[in-house]
Amino acid sequence: MGRRTYYHRNKGIRWDLILFGLGAVLMIVYGCLQYKAIKDQEAYKKTIVRFEALKEYSVEVEPTEKTDGIQAEKAEEVDSVKISYQRLFAANEDMIGWLKIPGTEIDYPVMQTMEDEEYYLHRNFFKEKDNNGTLILDTDSDITKTSNNLIIHGHNMKSGAMFAGLVDYEEEEFLKEHRQIEFHTRAEERKYEVIAVFRSKVYTPEDKVFKYYQFFEAENQDEFDDFYNNIKKMSIYDTGVTAQYGDEFITLSTCVYHTTNGRLVVVGKRIVE
Repeated sequence: MGRRTYYHRNKGIRWDLILFGLGAVLMIVYGCLQYKAIKDQEAYKKTIVRFEALKEYSVEVEPTEKTDGIQAEKAEEVDSVKISYQRLFAANEDMIGWLKIPGTEIDYPVMQTMEDEEYYLHRNFFKEKDNNGTLILDTDSDITKTSNNLIIHGHNMKSGAMFAGLVDYEEEEFLKEHRQIEFHTRAEERKYEVIAVFRSKVYTPEDKVFKYYQFFEAENQDEFDDFYNNIKKMSIYDTGVTAQYGDEFITLSTCVYHTTNGRLVVVGKRIVE
């Protein structure tokens, strides 16, 4: 009887130690995550300061003799976007464009590296190690030609950086004030209107389901309709925007955690003026 009592007491003590140890581990993990989030936010702020300095400097650049082959006397006809962003394009040739959603924190360069699509996954515009990464244009997207779909990937950071703001589009009220997406390339300023907002995931190759991230170019109307009908059906709400064969899209994709490899997707239809 005495041995049994002693055994139970020891067992109780061991559970106390296990629970204490587990609690300590959780506190350490939580502290590390908080520290990482703070460091990411600090890195993000420093990068933004450098962006702003570079952007302000770029705005001051004026064409002297020629700008994209146009004589200086006709410089006023040059698209202002080309002038204001040319220093940024020159600072890093990997920059394929600049994405902006007016009224939000999304106002970043978009990079494309054909040899290594993930090069900027954890690097900033200045090629420095940075957990925030940079927005990345999918290597299957080609801005040099008319394309049915450009896909841009970005992290969903706890600091609110990169594509974290896309989550706000799950609320229909947010869309009403932020319908437009701007994408500045070397050649032009493109504008898009949000046509669909939905959740999805990255599937296995064997899954026979609609995979939004595999659509870049429609060979025919059936392929176009398949993409269009699926994004409209999956959309959390009706955006009131429609499309037809030949329209162009921009697809913004970021991680969410409703499922393994979950994604939140915002699709815009190009506005042709």
